[in-house]
Amino acid sequence: MPAARKSTVAIELLKERSRDALVERLGALMQEMSPEESLAFLADLFLTMGADRDYLKQRLIDLTASRFGRSSEQSSADQLLLFQTALRNALGPPPTEPETQAGAETEAKPVTPSAAELIAQTRQEIEAAKAARKAETARARIARRAAMRLDAEKNGGAQAPWPTHLPCEEITHPVPPEHCTCPDCGQARDIIGYESSWRLEYRTQGVVVVDKQPVVACRKHHGTPQSAPVAPKPVDKGHLGFSAASRLLFLRLTHNLPVARIAEMMQAEGMPVSEDMIHTLIRVSGDRAKPVVEAIQRQVQQARLVNIDDTYTDVHEGEKERVRRRARVWLALGDEKFAFFFATKSWRASEAQQALGPLTGVLQGDGYAGFPRLAAAQGNTLAGCMSHLRRKLRKAELAHDPRATLALALVNGMFGVDELASLRGLGPDDLLRLRQERSVPMMAALLQWARDVAPTIETKGPLGQAWTYLKNQQEPLQVFLTDPTVSIDNNAAERGLRRITIGRKLWLFFRDQDKLEHVARLMSIVTTARLHGVNELDYLGWVLEQLARREWSADAATALLPDAWKATREQQGQDLGTTNG
Repeated sequence: MPAARKSTVAIELLKERSRDALVERLGALMQEMSPEESLAFLADLFLTMGADRDYLKQRLIDLTASRFGRSSEQSSADQLLLFQTALRNALGPPPTEPETQAGAETEAKPVTPSAAELIAQTRQEIEAAKAARKAETARARIARRAAMRLDAEKNGGAQAPWPTHLPCEEITHPVPPEHCTCPDCGQARDIIGYESSWRLEYRTQGVVVVDKQPVVACRKHHGTPQSAPVAPKPVDKGHLGFSAASRLLFLRLTHNLPVARIAEMMQAEGMPVSEDMIHTLIRVSGDRAKPVVEAIQRQVQQARLVNIDDTYTDVHEGEKERVRRRARVWLALGDEKFAFFFATKSWRASEAQQALGPLTGVLQGDGYAGFPRLAAAQGNTLAGCMSHLRRKLRKAELAHDPRATLALALVNGMFGVDELASLRGLGPDDLLRLRQERSVPMMAALLQWARDVAPTIETKGPLGQAWTYLKNQQEPLQVFLTDPTVSIDNNAAERGLRRITIGRKLWLFFRDQDKLEHVARLMSIVTTARLHGVNELDYLGWVLEQLARREWSADAATALLPDAWKATREQQGQDLGTTNG
């Protein structure tokens, strides 16, 4: 039977819903083909039906999860118990040594625990560590409350639980007229104390600051009048101060608010701020921030571990008929301390390599096909992301594929090992030792699972996608087992891009590629400040003021990085404390 005829017949059979009609058509079909051709045709038909069923099932699961499901990719404790049981059944008991000959003296060899036993042990130790941390937190809370009671006794019983870093206003109310006189004796009542209660109020108001520089001149009219230069501003000849400018950029970069909405908020507070003023501020600040961003980029290039990820965003281009084009925003995270954002016009790895520059550490990313070429071009080691594998296995498990149970349990077990190390506060050497003892056997069991299920894999199904990812990323996924500086996943970079992915629904697109690059530079500064634990708003205002005062080079701009600013502030605080002492 010709191939075109087979395709037509297969489509007609798949559409048939009557059992009797299907039996009749299959009988007629068997008479037209030989037994070998009939078996091959039925096998192809079954595979087509299975692939189509798995695809539709996965589509339904994805749509249901996006509408009603939770965002977490972890499994519950009850599922973990089921995974451990499946592991024990699949892996069996640990291997035992063969019996020795009678009278022969041999040394007893230690029995290697199975992956199931390692997972169960890790989970028990995690629960114990969490219980100890919870008990320590409870003891600290009790001690803190006891200290508050002691302070209250010293202050005459008046506690002050309000935030002490906020300005405090005291309002003393007069005695109500009906309480001024005693109804029994008619004498005036005396105030013997106050009942206090506190509340939080929000007050904001713009302030106009007028700078007056004295102009001096000679009484005998020698020379021309002289005055000090005008104080610098975030935008030359503009009307925004540094505190107002930092607040506007903070709302745009940290809260991802559209420019139009920020202008409306400022106008509601009485600040005459327009959209054009904010766009100009972003453009000027982005240009001035180049030296600081270059200093951040150098720190990323020298980092031991660089987490990299990207996301898309829309950009308008053209003058008369503006067309929306899809660009990319990348984040290179150096040692989870320095965040370098940059934008490219396309998804080509060559553009990312040109913008990123040479790297010296390990490059960690997801399954993007350009990352191996990027790492190979610079001679860097490429590390993979186990979270992507876990998500794909989780989809297969939600599709009720029993083959995914063992693999998902092993991957969760490796994540549990790193969680235990974090709870214990282990250093690099101890972390590497723990991974070698527990994660390495789990990875070996995972690779053995991949070999065992290979003959039954349908690449288009949910489990097939997870299996293919594991096959293609086999070497990068094992880098963290031998390098303690490498994380088990690339979630740090994904968290850094979360504000852009969330903000896409708010601001929809960028006006042009230059505006995208300006925002990327400013996000590098704000995100790096957040990673160093400094106040983003205060730091941003200080950086804007320093950049407006003079020109900076990339080398000199190292003094403007958040770690240097934080160290300077801490030193100033220590000096002030010493002086007061």
